[in-house]
Amino acid sequence: MEPLHYLRLLRRRWIVLMLCTAVGAAAGYSSTLLRSDDNGPIVSYWVASDILTVTDPAFGTSDIALSRLAQNATLGDVPNAAAESLGVDPEQFRSSIRAVTNAADGIVELSAVALSPEDARARVDALTGTFLDELRANQQRAHDDAVADANAEVERHRLERSRLEALIEDLTVTQEAGDATDDDLAQLRDLNSQRDLENVLYATAINTAAEVRRQPVPEPELELTENVRQVQIDAGTYGSRITLGSAGNRVFSANEVGLTRAVTASTGSAFDSAAARALLAGLIGLLLGVAAVLLHFRLDPRLRTPEDVERAFGYSVIGEVPVISRRDRRDQVLHAVDRPRSYVTEAHRYLRSALLFARFTFAPRPVHDLTDSHSLSTPTHDDPAALHAVTPASGDERQARVVMVTSPGAAEGKTTTAANLAVTLAEAGYDTVLINCDHRIPRAHEMLGLPYLPGEVQETGVPDLLFIADVERDIYTTPERISERQRSVIDRARQVVDVVVLDTAPILATNDAVDLLPSTDLVVVVCREGKTTADDAADARDLLDRMGVPVAGVLVTGARSILGGRYYARYRYGRYYRDERPKARRKAKRARAPERRPSYIPKRGRQPARPDIDLTRSASVDDEVVIDLRDRAVARHDGDTGQPGGRPQT
Repeated sequence: MEPLHYLRLLRRRWIVLMLCTAVGAAAGYSSTLLRSDDNGPIVSYWVASDILTVTDPAFGTSDIALSRLAQNATLGDVPNAAAESLGVDPEQFRSSIRAVTNAADGIVELSAVALSPEDARARVDALTGTFLDELRANQQRAHDDAVADANAEVERHRLERSRLEALIEDLTVTQEAGDATDDDLAQLRDLNSQRDLENVLYATAINTAAEVRRQPVPEPELELTENVRQVQIDAGTYGSRITLGSAGNRVFSANEVGLTRAVTASTGSAFDSAAARALLAGLIGLLLGVAAVLLHFRLDPRLRTPEDVERAFGYSVIGEVPVISRRDRRDQVLHAVDRPRSYVTEAHRYLRSALLFARFTFAPRPVHDLTDSHSLSTPTHDDPAALHAVTPASGDERQARVVMVTSPGAAEGKTTTAANLAVTLAEAGYDTVLINCDHRIPRAHEMLGLPYLPGEVQETGVPDLLFIADVERDIYTTPERISERQRSVIDRARQVVDVVVLDTAPILATNDAVDLLPSTDLVVVVCREGKTTADDAADARDLLDRMGVPVAGVLVTGARSILGGRYYARYRYGRYYRDERPKARRKAKRARAPERRPSYIPKRGRQPARPDIDLTRSASVDDEVVIDLRDRAVARHDGDTGQPGGRPQT
């Protein structure tokens, strides 16, 4: 993930950052209430420290070695044990201690702050004593482990020697009885040699174990060499130490903070004022807020970047749709029609180009597909076998492409994507039909501003784009029967149009989309940034891979990581996207001149006057839908070329 993405993430969580900063600043400002105005500090603050020096030169005095010891003293179990011995709160005790290392002199200074000199001395003495006891215990454990290992080695050699002696004794009895063979004699000689060697090893192990037991327990790496007297400090120093200690910053080097024995009592401090304390505490709160936001982002299973999407789905990202405003979602704005120059529309045009460039090859349909009344081979309801035996055309006969738009879950933008993709395909000159295959929650007709008329072919007002709200009028029809009718309409409608776009139900929510996969040429998977999870993406990928359907890629909706308008504004394309200007500027522009709207895109929901298309004629669910599609396609192409069954040359 690039640093720019982290900055955008922090910008989206600015409320959390501001809240953490405000809480920290309030805590820093409240610390000034401990001071009076004229009589000096009403509460005294003290610091006491102990100096520990490295005892073994072989241990080394590097920063890493001393820092490890200092962390053991202030961040491990040692502070908890010391607090328990004093009977104080462990969290409060940990915030009052600090360790400072000085690699040049090979020393570690342990210090503690408190509200009285006695309490400060008791705290640092308890910390130092517990820490030295822990070091001694570690040395004792290491010595005991060495003795145990030496004794185990002695026992192992003893058992091995006993085993060899038993074997030698058995072979000696056999030899004395005169039953020993040449192999037995050779084995006896080998065993004698092994026993002699084992006796030597056994004796060596005994000597080694005795030597290890005689060795004294090593001294700890550090020893107490100096008790620094208690020093009174100001409230600012005390407050900063408590704040840093509470945040876990308890180990420092002498170059960073200096040693306590060099500290002198002071009457003022840079952090004595309320503003300075609030500033420091606010900065610490901000850093904690940044850490909390980044930790939440790492633990969040939702997909937020194109890299996460490609890693989870296993498919390439073929497009990113910017965030659609809440008002546009509420009003169900179809950007490809209502705002043809918006960034959202351009994103769907990019999706269209990606499909065409990647694996969409639209070959020109033969003329007889539109004019021959027997080319569709439409069965009748009197012959059920012929009705369900729909075989997709192959070769040159199967010219249209069926694009399924689906998503792992609900509310991820598949219906919006399907409608805008269908409009952009029709805009490019392809005869397109959009079929709503989500019969449980149909919404595509609302995006197009059309009434819900199941079983009828509807004009959308966009040239070369037709719409089928549903293939079944009977709401009590079983899902299996509906899927069967949908496949029948799809497989025969592909022969009279260029593109068939399917708006299906979520692929993980129902089985409706899976039933249509055999009739699909290409699948576009839609996921919403910040909503789709990695588990849902993996489940959808496994399902599509098992079905063996070619997947064009993943379209990311609600993408906040794309450059968007900044790219076009930088290269002076911002004037083209007039619909994305601020509201006040758009109103002023419209007041000076009427809005120019592309003449080929009428207002949504308005039915253009087409004398060659009968909009009142209804179609039945299965065969008549396809016949209606064919008649409308013939009418459109007759009107475009002036010749029966003609098609404009491109």
